[in-house]
Amino acid sequence: MNKLNSHTRSSHNSHQNVQQPRAQGNAVLQEELTALMQVFHELGVDSVPTCHRLWGESAIAHPRALLTQGSNAMPDSRLGVQEAKRLIEKIRREEHQLLVQRVATHEIPYRSIPGKLVTVDIRRADVAPVTACMLEKYGFGYCTEVNDFVYLYLKKHLPVDTSVEFCKVQGGDHGAVVVGRRPHSDPDDSTQWGDAWIVDAWANRIYPISEFRTMQHADNDVKRVGDAHSAPHYLDGQWIIAPQWLPLTMQQFH
Repeated sequence: MNKLNSHTRSSHNSHQNVQQPRAQGNAVLQEELTALMQVFHELGVDSVPTCHRLWGESAIAHPRALLTQGSNAMPDSRLGVQEAKRLIEKIRREEHQLLVQRVATHEIPYRSIPGKLVTVDIRRADVAPVTACMLEKYGFGYCTEVNDFVYLYLKKHLPVDTSVEFCKVQGGDHGAVVVGRRPHSDPDDSTQWGDAWIVDAWANRIYPISEFRTMQHADNDVKRVGDAHSAPHYLDGQWIIAPQWLPLTMQQFH
């Protein structure tokens, strides 16, 4: 297979649950945030961290408003364990089929993997539009689906030079989006990420990376549907930047 070229609001706590406004409220919020950024710019105020937080809150509200069937986070659970499992399996199969089709028709660039005949690498950023569409279609998703929606929303609304990246818990299976990571900082050491914000729509939380240890306290845990009481904290590990490329098997499955 050939390789293709391819006005601010005060808060007593920085980390917080983000409410779900109506669609009309979302549009108004977008206008207000855009106007706010312009005001900060004209005043010469260092508004970057504040704007990242406000845009992050808006980004969280949008995909969460689409979760008509909920997610596998216990606070948002609307389906039984087996029903949720069957639905996410259906969603992931459809996602895979769409990605295979888009790679085959050269709509998504890819790179070959040495020694692999039926597997290619594709950019996570190119997967996001497909995954976000599944969230809109089925009203259900895990952290991957909501993260991809958040990523696309922030890339659309924030300045092009703003760092927006996927991150994950090293050694775990949870992910989120990080905004404003310090340039050239170690992607595997979140203590170097400066004024970055973690935008975690699945957990309905946004917080500065400096508060990560607080978020690891037991009273900040978010259990998944089907988790045992003794299951590890969903943030058990360290935030690291997730791989930019993902393997895709080009064989259809059922």
